[in-house]
Amino acid sequence: MKKENTVNYAMILAIILPFVIFGIFMTSQGKSAVNVYIDMIKTVIINKYGFCEVVIKWAPLLLTALAAIIPAKAGISNVGGEGQLIAGALGSAIAGIYIFNETIRIVGIPLVLLCGMLAGMLWAGVASFCKLKLKMNDTLTTMVLNYVMVDIACLMIYGPIKDTSGDNYPYSAPIEASLRFTTISGTRLNIGIALAFVTTILTAVFLYKTKNGLYTQLVGKNYRAAALNGLNVKKIQNRAFLCAGALAGLGGAILICGVEGRLRTTTGSNLGYLGFLAAGIAWNNPIIAIFTTFLISLLTVSGNAMEISSGLPSSTINILMTLVLLAVLCVGRGKKNADI
Repeated sequence: MKKENTVNYAMILAIILPFVIFGIFMTSQGKSAVNVYIDMIKTVIINKYGFCEVVIKWAPLLLTALAAIIPAKAGISNVGGEGQLIAGALGSAIAGIYIFNETIRIVGIPLVLLCGMLAGMLWAGVASFCKLKLKMNDTLTTMVLNYVMVDIACLMIYGPIKDTSGDNYPYSAPIEASLRFTTISGTRLNIGIALAFVTTILTAVFLYKTKNGLYTQLVGKNYRAAALNGLNVKKIQNRAFLCAGALAGLGGAILICGVEGRLRTTTGSNLGYLGFLAAGIAWNNPIIAIFTTFLISLLTVSGNAMEISSGLPSSTINILMTLVLLAVLCVGRGKKNADI
């Protein structure tokens, strides 16, 4: 009981301490930390538009976090959520522009989402092949594939799917209006948010309540023991990779059918890396990831308010996110030691 209370106090400290350190940093730059924090809260919580933007960013971010969590449960590292999300966005954009552009709404939207999931799965399959067949490092491979997919997307945007009717801006032609999500009450909120939440719950059920989910965790904890007990380790890890790609691809498809309506060179920028960060903070728990991704979404959106109120670059918020990650990881290490 004493050890458990110690871990709980450490968690509270891990939440508060990064904000204190970041406040000291802002003070050292001649800024009022209190005023900056107040402006950030007003922007993302009190302001309706700001809060809606947080929720919109949260949905694909949550899916890229899941794309990191499932492989981690199988003992592999997937830093490729960024590329898989962009692959999903590219696949759904092509489907919405050229393939299902004349399909009725009730059929077309699910098909476009499915194409995004298949595209993300296909790109994750490349990483799976490199890891399981060619014995390449999974972390490095998935990271490099992110850059490759960004280049492929840019090639398509400036080439075959470019919007020729526009003002030469770097984006694709728009998908049909009938394939876009309906927004809620004059905001940009859409059903994609509910899809991300439901998918997270289903992922948790799969991991903790199904036989295949338990097998996945067994492989992640001790693949040698899993193999000795007759489990096909490579098959389970390949499935984890493909599921991760499908989830990240769904995030990209939600961006296209929801807030974007077309593929841009900036679509999904950094969402994969932030999702990987959120998964680490959540200790690869999909339920906890709901809250960690929301926190990161709050921080990234509030970074714009910080830039206005303090004059510091919005990217400065990355320092705070790094501090939060380090603090939580330290608590996680302490928790493991307490359990021994």
